[in-house]
Amino acid sequence: MKKKKAYIFIIISVIITCAPFINQAIHIDDTHFIYTAKQINKDFFHPYSFVLNWRGVNEYAYPIVTNPPLIPYFLSLIIFLFGNSEVTLHIFFIPFSILASFSMYFLAKRFTKNPAFCAILFLTSPAFMVMS
Repeated sequence: MKKKKAYIFIIISVIITCAPFINQAIHIDDTHFIYTAKQINKDFFHPYSFVLNWRGVNEYAYPIVTNPPLIPYFLSLIIFLFGNSEVTLHIFFIPFSILASFSMYFLAKRFTKNPAFCAILFLTSPAFMVMS
């Protein structure tokens, strides 16, 4: 498969596989990222200084939310500009899925003659589908 066709094929495949999950509800630990992003919009330099009821009691988020704040800062910009809709948040994460698929393509290019197949296999794997 030619490079240009492979690139277009990967982008279209990512959009097709992510489209059914665009309206998926925020779940599991996604709420940590959303709450942290909302706190960043309130106080930019203190992302973890809010109270969270995660284990049945109100406690500060710092011991509970152990993720680095890069994604919450990205989310805070999206929430500030476009609102807190699940659809909006999922749409803005599609480029990361495209980037991951292209990364697999270029990694597979070093080891196989058909890297597009590897990228599509990676894209449709259950672990990637859950995380994207």
